[in-house]
Amino acid sequence: MGKSAFAASVVTQLQSSEHGALLGAFFCRFGDDPNRMSPTMLIKSLAIQCAAHVSKAEFDAIFVPAFKALPADVSTRDLFDKLLKEPLAKLDARAQPMVLLIDALDEAGADANQRKPLLQLIPRLMKELPSWVRLVITSRPEVDIQHMLKGFSPFEILEDDPRHVADIEVFVRARLRPHIAAESELDEAVALFMQRSEGRFVYVATVMDALLESGGGAVFTLEKLTRELPE
Repeated sequence: MGKSAFAASVVTQLQSSEHGALLGAFFCRFGDDPNRMSPTMLIKSLAIQCAAHVSKAEFDAIFVPAFKALPADVSTRDLFDKLLKEPLAKLDARAQPMVLLIDALDEAGADANQRKPLLQLIPRLMKELPSWVRLVITSRPEVDIQHMLKGFSPFEILEDDPRHVADIEVFVRARLRPHIAAESELDEAVALFMQRSEGRFVYVATVMDALLESGGGAVFTLEKLTRELPE
């Protein structure tokens, strides 16, 4: 599964989960607008989203004064303290975990030097926010990012990890079953999808949408699927 597909899945699950909720998300896309990748933009974006998830009383008493009290020229350290650390510390502890999601951290800059300002903020997000706030970060394993995360036991998802492959297979089987003409061909059809995808969830999701949703109630024989499934 690609990192952004994983992040989108986390968002979807949190929006309908009874075990936690999304507090805020930041999607790193350096190529879209390099100015968006500053620590200032990340802090302000997450703070605004956090403010949207509290009661009106908490918003008026905690977040409004925090934004109003900001000086025109404020350091990244002070901005983090004033808009995230201190406001969240003043909130009553939540019964369920609240998640801050940062997607595609490797895309926060074209190289390590451009990513460095944002990466320097990550340890503070991990260490200094209330215990009920959880941080989820997705990234490719770039050297500078691995170095920054080495003290936090990051979880690595590999394309050939049996658990990853099994998850994709479950997804393929569930999506494909209603569209295979003969139940006896389902196992071979799933195996074909797995072979063509080479462990890439983005391939599976994209091709499934193109083949199945565009055709509505499309039904495939194994022969037809073999012809139409992209290499």
